Amino acid sequence: MTWEAVILFVGYSERMRRKHHILRHLVRGILPETLTVLLLLILTRCNNNPYPAGETAQSIIYSAISDDPKTLDPSIGYDVASGSIIDNIYPSYMQYNYLKRDPFVVELSLGAEEWTFRIKKGLHFQDDPCFPDGKGREILAADFLYTFRRLADPAVPCPIIQYFDDKVLGMAAYKAHNAALLKQQQPSDYTFPIRGLETDPDPYTFHITLSQPYPQLRYLMAMHFTTPLAHEAVERYGKDLARHPVGSGAFVLAEYTPKGHIVLVKNPNYRADYYPTEGAPGDRDAGLLEAAGQRLSQENFQQVMGQAGQPSTGQPSPAMAQRGIRLHHEIGPDIYYFAFNMDDPTFGGLSEPNRKLRQAISLALDSQALIDLLHQGLGQRAESLLPPGLFGYDPHFHNPYRQYDPSLARAKQLLAEAGYPQGIDPKTGQRLTLFWDNARGPGGIPCSRIGWIQGSSSL
Repeated sequence: MTWEAVILFVGYSERMRRKHHILRHLVRGILPETLTVLLLLILTRCNNNPYPAGETAQSIIYSAISDDPKTLDPSIGYDVASGSIIDNIYPSYMQYNYLKRDPFVVELSLGAEEWTFRIKKGLHFQDDPCFPDGKGREILAADFLYTFRRLADPAVPCPIIQYFDDKVLGMAAYKAHNAALLKQQQPSDYTFPIRGLETDPDPYTFHITLSQPYPQLRYLMAMHFTTPLAHEAVERYGKDLARHPVGSGAFVLAEYTPKGHIVLVKNPNYRADYYPTEGAPGDRDAGLLEAAGQRLSQENFQQVMGQAGQPSTGQPSPAMAQRGIRLHHEIGPDIYYFAFNMDDPTFGGLSEPNRKLRQAISLALDSQALIDLLHQGLGQRAESLLPPGLFGYDPHFHNPYRQYDPSLARAKQLLAEAGYPQGIDPKTGQRLTLFWDNARGPGGIPCSRIGWIQGSSSL
């Protein structure tokens, strides 16, 4: 069984409970309580691996999510926690070819207004009781058109429907028709015609006709909203589809314990994945196409990058390097940052003392340490809000307040100039306190990042 057999998403409270459960059983009944406390401290310091003993080497991938997903309905889920689960169960129509810089792998006939899509034969939904005999049926073009009809259903709160309803011919009329039925508390009518959605005589081909050129459609087709949906599943489970997904992706939902963990297991109906046969210029010379066309054999990323609980160098572990495995780095056009509340009377505002206080804090944060410790060395320290690859990015710019110095000399100087020498508020004689607003998305900032901030500096 390869690593793709199981994915386990564990909440933070559950991870900590498991870790302390393991430590408690290691020492229970063996040592006096005084030595037990000492041993717990030693064990905690020696190993930062949060997983149950012996499971790291098994065919299980662990990933942490900060809160329960809001929904597992692919027509609705739009937050990070939901997407991390949905994307493993429901594949989008288009997928990225990761060796190409022009990424989409799709057979398209593009006109100014009409798009033609073809799907592969032999694709199946996962097995589920909603199908006859519980066996997942073959996916056809009509399943994709059903997806679009459901996206436009006023009873379904799809967060991206505004990108379609004024562009797909007939979709606005379809929405108005079903909105009237909804007001009358009648069920939606999915048989109402949408002129811009048509199947072909070939059951594996469908067409989307737009009222205007809209090249962005290809990007929407690469999101889970456009996954094929089985009408049998929607009709059987209704709103419960949010907790009973029926997809065609690599994994199926096996277990869901709210505030605890989610278990995904391998979907036996999932198609085989093969190594790309094409890439960007230079990829063949770099040896990246030597495995072209071969079925993918994947390793646990943690096994590739190093031993669990050990710092990463950003390169494959020695064992993987001996097998010829190489890691190629590319920088994505995104950026992560910490922000100040500019309405805060102490840290916000445009006064010179407050500005210097923010600059001092910025100089005290070692971003490279965060990348090395929490992101396995995979990342680049940002100097501005513009990441590489976007217009206006200057590779030679060095933000004077992003240059970390372990001595914190400049940071301490600015702190004093801001009116807080040695971090003391002269008005109260107490140390200056910065309150962290942990409110990013569902569940907030990961605990590991908060812990890093707490221990990264001492001004």
